[in-house]
Amino acid sequence: MEKRNSWHENFNVIDTLGEGGNARVYLVEEKSTGNRLALKELYNKSPEKKTRFSNEIKVARDNATDISGIIPIINFNEEEYWYTMPIAAPILNHVKDNKINEIVSGVIQLSETLEKLHEKGISHRDIKPSNIYYYNNRYSFGDFGLVDFPDNPDDLTKSDKGLGAIFTIAPEMKRNPKYADGKKADVFSLAKTMWMLLSGDEKGFDGVYNYLDSNSVEQKTKMRNMIID
Repeated sequence: MEKRNSWHENFNVIDTLGEGGNARVYLVEEKSTGNRLALKELYNKSPEKKTRFSNEIKVARDNATDISGIIPIINFNEEEYWYTMPIAAPILNHVKDNKINEIVSGVIQLSETLEKLHEKGISHRDIKPSNIYYYNNRYSFGDFGLVDFPDNPDDLTKSDKGLGAIFTIAPEMKRNPKYADGKKADVFSLAKTMWMLLSGDEKGFDGVYNYLDSNSVEQKTKMRNMIID
């Protein structure tokens, strides 16, 4: 029988909120207080995934207090590869009935967060709608699993393997991510994310925007019909 991690002593699992290729996220309730949190636990324990998970914890904990727009980490265990964070609404759920100006204002908030991270030399490198949440009355970034930061002692980026989210990845992150500028790639990915939020299309479009593409024309028409005020 697989040994259970120590978090089971302090939290009860209420539900499973999501599962990816490397980790699961649970809705948990703290036994001592009854507070509900989201708990992320890594199950892909390859050396690379463990290092990236530790980096994710480090960057979020070092910056969430000083920079608005980052989902904070509350409890964590780097030896067991799990952490808890506040409950936040996935941005795709939050924007379903939003108007254009509200979505644009939210993306401006994300831009301000990104500017502060970039000033510190930190690149998210995995910006996409599913890594953005509505928390504490604003749009916020979560999931720093592909983050890059100054003096990173464990640079796992490979020159021959694309790095980033398939639907929002910048072209240079496909070709040679090890030497690409992650800050510029973040801006590209955020711009594509805004398009996806405005259009309601979770897959967006491939590559750079092509105004002659039939799908782009269809989405432009849809956005024109949205309520602006």
